[in-house]
Parts: sequence; C-alpha cells; structure tokens
Amino acid sequence: PGVKIPEAIVELTGITDNDVAKAPFFEEIAPLVRNQLAGTVFVAHNVRYDFPYLNGEFSRIAVPRLRSEYIDTVQLAQIAFPTLPSYKLDELVNCLGISLPRHHQADQDAAATGKLFLRLYREISDKSKQTLKNLSAISEGLIGNTGQFFELCRSKKEAKRIYKGIDISDLDIKDPDTSKLPDHYRDFQPDFDTSAQASRSVLRKRQYEFADIFSQKADNEHFISIFLRPRFGKSNACLLLARKLLEQKKRVLIVEENDHRRKMVLQKGLQFFPELFGRIAIPVTRKDFVNLDKLKNILKIPDSPTRQLAK
Repeated sequence: PGVKIPEAIVELTGITDNDVAKAPFFEEIAPLVRNQLAGTVFVAHNVRYDFPYLNGEFSRIAVPRLRSEYIDTVQLAQIAFPTLPSYKLDELVNCLGISLPRHHQADQDAAATGKLFLRLYREISDKSKQTLKNLSAISEGLIGNTGQFFELCRSKKEAKRIYKGIDISDLDIKDPDTSKLPDHYRDFQPDFDTSAQASRSVLRKRQYEFADIFSQKADNEHFISIFLRPRFGKSNACLLLARKLLEQKKRVLIVEENDHRRKMVLQKGLQFFPELFGRIAIPVTRKDFVNLDKLKNILKIPDSPTRQLAK
C-alpha cells in the first residue's frame, strides 16, 4: 500500500494497486503477525529467504525478531523425491498433484507449502526405522531445524504421537480463524495519507537517490568505491544502481564472497526486477576454474589407467 506496483509484478502475481489500496501497512499488523508466529515452527519453501526477510521487517520497525525453529521444504523435497526435474514451488507441487492456482500470491503459496509439508511428512514417515535413524544421524548440516523433521517422523513411526509436547497424530492444515482478529484487521480502512508511507516500502527513497547519484557518476569514472553506513540497505541500493547501469547497456559485476548472500542478491534482483530475468545470473567464482598449468603437470605423472582417465 502506498507504492505503485510495477506492471511486471502485476503480471507475475496478479496483485493490483486496487487490491492493496485499503490494506494495512506492515507496521499496523506486525504485532498480530508476531504473536501468531511466536512459539511455532516456521516452515517455508526456501526458508533462508523468507525467515530473514520477515525478521528484517520486524527489525525495521523495532518489533522483536522471531527466535523460532524453522524447516526448509526445498531440502526435504530433495531428500524425499530425489529424481524430480525441479524443486521450484509451482513445478514441484504440480509434479505431486498439489493445487496452486496462482503462484506468487502469498496465501496460495503458503497453502501449497503446507500441503507439500504434509505430503513430505507422510512420504518420509513411511520409510523404515533404520532409514529414518540414518537420515537423522546425517542431518546436522541441513538448514535450520530441518534435520529434526526426521525425529518428528520417527515419533510417528514409533507411535509416540507426541513430539516436543505437540500431538502429531493428526497433522493437518488449519483454516485461519478470522473471528479472533480485531475488526480493524479484518476490514482495514486507513485513516492516514498512504502516499507519505511510500518510503517504508522494501525499496526505500534513499536507495533510489543513491542509484540516481552514482549512475551519473559512472558516466565519468572508470572505478567507483562506495562505503555505505550500516542498515542503509546495501543490497537493494546496489541492485537499483545495477539496473540503471544495465539500462545504459553496461555490464555489472556485484562481488559477494559469501555463497548464501550471492544467491540472496540474485533472488532479490529477480524479485524487484523480473523484467531482467535472463540478463542476471550468479557468475562463476575462483573455485569453478581449473588451473591448466597444474593440470598439465599432474597429467605428466605416471599413474594407473583408471586414475589417469579420472584426471
């Protein structure tokens, strides 16, 4: 609300300016959302995007961050169905016969993810006790608390029915109970100037200003070194600048050593600028290259035919 939705996003999500014209700002519903999620296990498809994103919004408005356990359905799907062609939510649920009429709408994506979670729960629970024990033993490196999912399945298998105090005998998707919501959340009518709230959007005014200033400087300078203060929103600001430079037919390389952050920057780029799909990608890193001189020397070393072939 208060921000013009680009046509490309309307096409992607089906959500129009009219749909959000009377919607509350996140600040208005954050305490309600925070209370509903407190004490739960946060399940999401690519949870390393959704969970930090939500906590980032809580931090932005000085609401305490969630300290919940969280589980990633992407990793679970890769384990449960290792031969599927894709693990994107829409393509994955389609393969499994789960309905998702409109991808990229939050309520429908969430419902499909919930149904996917239940399908994964049934699928993995059907594995033998030994398989579940082995999965649990090697699950330490999985995202967040995803590895504990196998313990949940073992609880069902061993007829414990109780996992961390929760009765898991009848896991199901619960319809939202709107009767518990205050009236002004059910049918929100803003009583303030929404245009004044535009700077609260994910892309902030100062980030646009940053991109405008430095895209002009880029015309005159070959290299630019930029230092941004903490909590400025560096990733978003640099993505805005990158788009402006791409519009000028320039090539842009955003250097980020951390693998997770590289993927996050790519995801944000595609989220904010879907029109650039196919024009942005994660470049190869030093680890992706072979040192040809070293390889040449290694090939000169006599070895068994099998090892020589491997080299």
